[in-house]
Amino acid sequence: PHNVGAILRSAGVIGARADGIGLDGVAPDAALTVVKACWYSDPTSAKAACSSWTLAKAVDFAINEKVGVINLSLNGRPDDLLARLLAAAHRRGIVLVAAAAEERDDPGFPAALDIVIPAISCDVDGTVSSPRWRSADFVAVAPGRDIVVPVPHGRYTLLSGSSLAAAHVTGVVALLLQQQPDLTPDQIQPELRASAHPGPESAARSELGL
Repeated sequence: PHNVGAILRSAGVIGARADGIGLDGVAPDAALTVVKACWYSDPTSAKAACSSWTLAKAVDFAINEKVGVINLSLNGRPDDLLARLLAAAHRRGIVLVAAAAEERDDPGFPAALDIVIPAISCDVDGTVSSPRWRSADFVAVAPGRDIVVPVPHGRYTLLSGSSLAAAHVTGVVALLLQQQPDLTPDQIQPELRASAHPGPESAARSELGL
């Protein structure tokens, strides 16, 4: 059930379909491909563990399925194999969105890759706790605090973190691709910049107008 819960959280934010009693996803008409790559070693923990091998297999599967955007609501140490696979995904026209570390001195991996759109969270008023790092040229800021997400057994809960922000950004990318299917990853980021509100620190840091 914990693996199901993790899947539900991101999938619900990205593409939940309104049924009158639950939540509305950002892109409810998007077709979701769910690939399990992580597990919970501690059933009481809210954080899952992933290995280079399981993540690599998941990304490889997504590439072969020709998905339009990959949501990476995760963060960790650099990995050469995964970086090469993500570069291959980018070359094949797949947009990559990843959760950035908000309490470290760097965005973390894979958010620090220049082919990835890094995402950090804001609250309902658009307030951002700016991370210590300043290495990314563009950071997408999206709702990620006290977000209503589905959990198993038809229930809902409130969660926070950049993983929820990444899911919101992924949903926005899905909407863009629904309208303009031929957009490339290198065209998506300018589209996000054009529709974003500049953040308080600099024009290079932008907040998505969701």
